[in-house]
Amino acid sequence: MHSMLHRLNSVVCFGGVVLLVAVLCNHLTSFYLKEQPVIDFQFKETLSLVQMPERRYHRYGLAYPAGDEAWLSFDLVADFRPLWNWNTKQIFLYISAEYETAKYEKNNVVFWDMIIQRKEDSVFNLTNEASEYPLIDISKEFRNKPVKFTLSYHETPIAGALLWNTPVEQKVVLPDSYFRSK
Repeated sequence: MHSMLHRLNSVVCFGGVVLLVAVLCNHLTSFYLKEQPVIDFQFKETLSLVQMPERRYHRYGLAYPAGDEAWLSFDLVADFRPLWNWNTKQIFLYISAEYETAKYEKNNVVFWDMIIQRKEDSVFNLTNEASEYPLIDISKEFRNKPVKFTLSYHETPIAGALLWNTPVEQKVVLPDSYFRSK
């Protein structure tokens, strides 16, 4: 006869195998239900492009060097409901700007982001939306600079691998002089 611990070990191992198979089936079957979201992203305008002096933030004791700072706006019409199924936990959506300078070959800055946690919140129409964060360039080379804007999203599943997607890219040239919007 088997002891009580041997029987308990068999039940726990069997339960773990069943749970593992269920999670694997959940992950594999969610790929068949994926459709592409509907996205219309358009860069609107540069709200301001200014030369900033050195700044200090006393909370962290950090100093940011002098440089160029740009605030941007954009239009975004999107429907992310096709991405939702039983394995979707959340969708992280962000817009980044990529540019080159003489000092740094590749610069990539996120200037707007959003976390979508429910299917009901997956449809939105943003018109003339301002960036959450400024584009800051310490080499002071933002004027007349070509910039590639990229809208990307990450699907966070309940079980399985994180999925990255970059469906929309747009290239724009920033203004050639400093200005501040009112």
